[in-house]
Amino acid sequence: MIQFLLQLLLIPLCTLFGQLTFLASFVVSGGYHLYVVSHEAEKVHQELLLQQLSVQMDKRKLGTRTQMAVFTCLVLGDTDRQGPPMSNPGAVLSHILPNETPVWRYWKRKVLRGLAHFWNWDSESSLPYTPSIQAVPEDQTDVDEYSNFTKQDISLLDDLIDDAWCVFNGYPKWRYSESEVVELEKIILLPRGSST
Repeated sequence: MIQFLLQLLLIPLCTLFGQLTFLASFVVSGGYHLYVVSHEAEKVHQELLLQQLSVQMDKRKLGTRTQMAVFTCLVLGDTDRQGPPMSNPGAVLSHILPNETPVWRYWKRKVLRGLAHFWNWDSESSLPYTPSIQAVPEDQTDVDEYSNFTKQDISLLDDLIDDAWCVFNGYPKWRYSESEVVELEKIILLPRGSST
């Protein structure tokens, strides 16, 4: 505090270069202080949220944003996890992937059907889960929309469907595995036709 007062009193006596250097160091130290405070507050907020929710935080790595969106919907809709199951997966998909082009709307509709199929699957049954998601049209709405897609749209749709298929295929293997540690990214990133 004394140093600050002395500098404040002596600044008018210094050269222009000294005054500018002092002001620059003052701005830099203030910026650094704001940076440190904001990151500490974020960490405190995260800890409080985790304590309030009484859940364990886990970090997962997925190949694409579309895989992450489908995985998030599967986790949030899982009835075995803590808390109530998700009530509106379409809102989650739209929030994570806000694209509203015809291809993305078509893909989201397909993913929502895939989620309904997955959530109605009996994990206790002896039959393994097989993803039902595919790019080909299933009803008249799909046929009408699919017929208007260009080759680029169909190529994009195939990539998006493959991403979703990989997650639908890998999630049950990861979720219901006997092992405590299963590398999710290796399971999910398997291309169609591969098996583990």
